Formats: sequence, C-alpha cells, structure tokens
Amino acid sequence: MRDRHKKLSDAEQNNLIEKMRAEQRQRESGYREQALKLFPWV
Repeated sequence: MRDRHKKLSDAEQNNLIEKMRAEQRQRESGYREQALKLFPWV
C-alpha cells in the first residue's frame, strides 16, 4: 500500500505550525469568539 502522507521537513513543519497558530489567534480575536467567551453557547 502506498503512503498517502507526505513527510515534511522540520522547516516546513515549523512554517505550517506558525501559520496555524496565526490563524487561531486571528479567529480568537474575532467578535464571535470573544462573545462566546463572555456568553457561552447554551
């Protein structure tokens, strides 16, 4: 069976992780996420 997952180098992994963290920070700074922290979904 063929391996479907590409192995990433350390630099590529770090770049991907940093990109994901930046997207997470951007989402958390949005209005919806801030409102959910104050007023959790019922």
